[in-house]
Amino acid sequence: MRAMLPSKGYLFLWLGHLGPFLTMSAGATCLSQAIPEELRKHVGTTEKYPLGIWANDWAAGHLTSDVVQIIIQEILGFHAVRTGPGPGTVDGFFALVGCETPTSFSDRGCGEGPTTTRNHIVVEGWTESYMPTWLKIQQDYPDTAPKNLGNMGYFGKTSMYLSSEVQKRAWEAEGLNLEFYRGYNVSWHNAAAYFDPPSSLNLTHLKPCTETRLVVSEAMEFYAELTGDSAGIERVDGQVRGKCWDGYFWYPPSCRNSPSQCLPFLTAGTGWNLEETMQKATAWNMQVAPVVAATWKAFTDFPSQRDMTFYWWVPDPTFLHLSPVEITFPAFDRAAHSRGDKRTAPSSISIDKYVSKDLAVLAPEVEEFLKAFRIEMQMVNKMLLDQIETKDNSSEVACRWVNANENLWKSWLPDVTQCYAGFGLYHEATNQYVADRKDPSGLMCKA
Repeated sequence: MRAMLPSKGYLFLWLGHLGPFLTMSAGATCLSQAIPEELRKHVGTTEKYPLGIWANDWAAGHLTSDVVQIIIQEILGFHAVRTGPGPGTVDGFFALVGCETPTSFSDRGCGEGPTTTRNHIVVEGWTESYMPTWLKIQQDYPDTAPKNLGNMGYFGKTSMYLSSEVQKRAWEAEGLNLEFYRGYNVSWHNAAAYFDPPSSLNLTHLKPCTETRLVVSEAMEFYAELTGDSAGIERVDGQVRGKCWDGYFWYPPSCRNSPSQCLPFLTAGTGWNLEETMQKATAWNMQVAPVVAATWKAFTDFPSQRDMTFYWWVPDPTFLHLSPVEITFPAFDRAAHSRGDKRTAPSSISIDKYVSKDLAVLAPEVEEFLKAFRIEMQMVNKMLLDQIETKDNSSEVACRWVNANENLWKSWLPDVTQCYAGFGLYHEATNQYVADRKDPSGLMCKA
């Protein structure tokens, strides 16, 4: 990611091939019925300030934050600013607590416990992945710990995928079901016929085995114990490693003696899901050989250039142009996964929305709106594809989506005459509190 200097009233952030993310400049509006900026409200009592929407620094995080910001500013009538961004869900937790440096892993800047925060909203968070941290924050900062308002309307997942083109080709040729793990069982099928062999990959764009999780001794020992595949490991200088062929490849038993009959599974980092893929390939007699891309560019380029399976997570725009199909495995076994046995399907992870503890007091109607906010995965994917195709910034894409889905977001809006504790029904034109809501025009809730 490359940060750019503010220009023309926008804050640009470049992320991958999607183009700049930005927040709308002062005075810019999306909706024709937008509440003018000069009529929008700040929050706070002695000190007035805007609501802070902390952005998670990935494509879906920016887009959903933009949707929320547009509605809060232009429909609910609050000043709102984008804060952050943060590279991980955990950073948003600390931002809502009120910590001064929430993205600093070494020191989040929480001191002995913040008493207030300028960050009030976070969307697109992967709670389950960071549950220990979430629970510790609840314990350490009971006065300002954030609240989880529940699921966004969709679930995230990391899994093994293939392009829909390859899947369709195998189905039309022989009725071979490549979106199902049994379609890769070499005892019954030759799935490798529909993929490029490992030898087709340019080795300069791959990480050697010595730079991947194949050298994590504990993980490789566990793999061998679980699967009984002693030939898939080796001992080097007293340490157990995954056995490496040609310096870059680990081959499963199903095609170990004929590597040209293996098909690649591409991953990145030091080997995301590498051990999981090894376990599945061996347990289900699959011809799948995991290999690690040397760079992010290699990881994103290879699946467009070669027919292969690959690691991916949703929602994410990286491989949307391939219309990826997930390879399904036996149903997720939580107890087995907790032991490190990942031969069954991965779990789906709730993608959640969070607010600061004080938002219910500062702007209760905003919290009610966020409770009702639910958007489906296909809608998020539609925005992601829109951004890829148009190369527009995230605010422009979110604005188009909001204008096209008015009936949906109107269903998220709270009744402005339903007041919360500490608020009364107030008529703006007469500057008086009223006792009933028979005529709702001009009414609002006021502290």
